[in-house]
Amino acid sequence: MIHQLKILPDFFDAVNNGVKTCEIRQEDDRRFSVGDLLEWSQDQGYTGRSCSAAVTHIIRHDDFPKGVPEGYAVLSLTVVG
Repeated sequence: MIHQLKILPDFFDAVNNGVKTCEIRQEDDRRFSVGDLLEWSQDQGYTGRSCSAAVTHIIRHDDFPKGVPEGYAVLSLTVVG
């Protein structure tokens, strides 16, 4: 599945450069899976750039109750393309 997400320019740069390799996202309106693609587009008033990353690992509240709030997921990423 491909998820279109919003991201602030500083975080976008870090993901795109491969420095930021994780993302914390709320799963209230979607559920992430290993193998999903996350796509960010900075064309809505930002830089005009885009990047994609594959989800390689997920930690949820059930996996780590004291570290991950319920309803959130910690996503490990690898930039693709």
